[in-house]
Amino acid sequence: MSATASRLETIITALQSADRFPHPVGDFRVIETHISCVLLTGGIAYKFKKPVDLGFLDFSTLEQRREDCEVELKLNRRLAPALYLDVVAVTGTPEDPQLGGTGAPIEYALKMKQFDDTRRLDRLAAREELTTDHIDQLAVTLAAFHRSLPPASPDSGYGSFEGIAERIRENFNQIDARIDDPTVLAELRPLREWSETQLEQHQDDIEQRRREGWIRECHGDLHLANMVDIDGRVEIFDCLEFSPDLRWIDTLSEIAFLLMDLDYQGHHDLAWRFMNEYLEYANDYMGLSLLNDYRVYRAMVRAKVAAIECEQHRDDAERAEASRHQLLRHLKLARAYTQDHGATPIVLMHGLSGSGKSRLAQQLAEACNCIRIRSDVERKRLLGLSPQDSTHAQDTDAYSPELTRKTYQRLQALAYGIVDAGLPVFVDATFLKQAQRQNFQRLAQVAGIPLVILDVAAPEPVLRQRIQARARSGGDPSEADLAVLDQQLAQQEPLTGDERRISIPVDTSTDVDVERLVSEILQRARA
Repeated sequence: MSATASRLETIITALQSADRFPHPVGDFRVIETHISCVLLTGGIAYKFKKPVDLGFLDFSTLEQRREDCEVELKLNRRLAPALYLDVVAVTGTPEDPQLGGTGAPIEYALKMKQFDDTRRLDRLAAREELTTDHIDQLAVTLAAFHRSLPPASPDSGYGSFEGIAERIRENFNQIDARIDDPTVLAELRPLREWSETQLEQHQDDIEQRRREGWIRECHGDLHLANMVDIDGRVEIFDCLEFSPDLRWIDTLSEIAFLLMDLDYQGHHDLAWRFMNEYLEYANDYMGLSLLNDYRVYRAMVRAKVAAIECEQHRDDAERAEASRHQLLRHLKLARAYTQDHGATPIVLMHGLSGSGKSRLAQQLAEACNCIRIRSDVERKRLLGLSPQDSTHAQDTDAYSPELTRKTYQRLQALAYGIVDAGLPVFVDATFLKQAQRQNFQRLAQVAGIPLVILDVAAPEPVLRQRIQARARSGGDPSEADLAVLDQQLAQQEPLTGDERRISIPVDTSTDVDVERLVSEILQRARA
């Protein structure tokens, strides 16, 4: 341990006395990461930077630590203003430290409101207490946050292919420099080769994202341990403040971190729920060719952190082994993202309003690891509205033939980009006209992928009851009323014989066996 690190340890130990604080304190507790120590006092937490230089960050001088505390306060107030209170100077001596005081500062701390860390989302996930409400909150919050951020200046260098390639390679180099375990190195080699191949293939895609303005000053460290449930509201804290290069990133790289961490925790269904909810609100479907690149990159970031902790805890066998275990798990998850998972079908949800298509499509997309696109959302988007906005204030018939035609064109364009990225897609629309279905059949033929139709139905009284109940409760993007249903009943064109041969009938008036239906869809896709 360096003299400066030892001094910080002395300061934190000496501070653990109630008379040193201007506020009530409870039990003291210290939480340590590879770059910080957090002193918990009961109601207030004090976060200290470790005096380390890890290459990708440098906190080795007092001035660097002060500057970083100031930046961290400013940036984290964007998403969690109630948690981040102030930057506090520590004066006096390491053996007799004073918070504030009149002498020269010997250290700095970030003052935060303390929360119940058993409510961190990683811990909720481990206890199987992470809910769809948490995920839906995150999707809406992050989409709005990303939309609010200005894009990086074209001449800033942020988001460049060279910069992204450097960070990807740095993860491997940092692990190589710290780990000589043959098991780890055996996992590392194919991942490095895959990453280099992806960089070569996707250079144009990376530069296009930059040109289109998707490089923004994000949170940068978006995993579950940096999120907490406080009285039912999810707060996102502890953004990556120490490196602008690691914070000014593609918004898709940002959400890939959360997707990867949900997968790491075994919540694959919640990962895909978040993915689809976020994409709907952010309107960002065109970068999906980079999704696996960024998920692998994020798994490697966490593997790098685990490698650093292995080195830091080399004198503590138990902690070193726990870090090694995390390192290997992240490497294996990264390998899983590089595997070919077979057919990527287009699945059309065919059925009248009220048939339960949207609810079923959401369940299936979460179970199948698929992207879902919705006519109800894209119709509103064409009117300049968000998914939850009402069309009633618009001087436009939202279900007019012309807007319906444009909506299906939009869905077709989105579906093309999604399958071109190698991802299966559920297209949630009524598809009551043969021409609408034929356009997607041609798309599947051109792309050389299978098409499956889910023929979703329920008795007419059930349809009417559901539509009325939906109108009363609100909160659903669909605004089809009974008049729209009557029009659909009068004008629908039944599936042709050829269409029925690729369709699967689903009656939603009874319980649907989603697992069996997933199996049948995949079987049809592989046929």
